[in-house]
Amino acid sequence: MSPSPPRVRRAACLAAAIGGVRLHGVASATNIESACWTSGSTGTNSSYYVEMSPSPPVSAVLLASLPR
Repeated sequence: MSPSPPRVRRAACLAAAIGGVRLHGVASATNIESACWTSGSTGTNSSYYVEMSPSPPVSAVLLASLPR
């Protein structure tokens, strides 16, 4: 049993992605959800999602919004 259920990861990923879309308005929510779901279900880390992102500005926002 994984410590972080895919549903929780997916919700967190979507929340971060939606934040980027709100700022830039360039990415498709469907593409983001698809990429997040793939990342969460395969158990890969968030960098895989960033590489899969259909829009570079959203990737930059996700990287910039990480806690320091």
